[in-house]
Amino acid sequence: RRYATVLLMGSTEVPAVHTPKEIVANERVVWAIELPSGSALANVEQRVELSPEGEGTRVRYTIAYDLPSLTARALHAIMFARGIEATAAEALKTLDAVALEGDKG
Repeated sequence: RRYATVLLMGSTEVPAVHTPKEIVANERVVWAIELPSGSALANVEQRVELSPEGEGTRVRYTIAYDLPSLTARALHAIMFARGIEATAAEALKTLDAVALEGDKG
């Protein structure tokens, strides 16, 4: 199954398609993410891993991607990395809120 989504990268909304690659209940979810043609990022994968820690749960959020061109690598060094870090931080904040308050959507 494929899901049409919109990623917020910094302040830019980017249309995407998320396709589940692996789902292991209470352990991990891995998504392949397709971005529009011409995107600077390729082979994007988003991974959320859960593991017990004390009386709670540790969440590890990883985004992996290729930078196929020299221009993409230069832009990544200048601005993409910070935008992706901000996106990851916001996703974890949302996950934390859902875990504490429940999904209201």
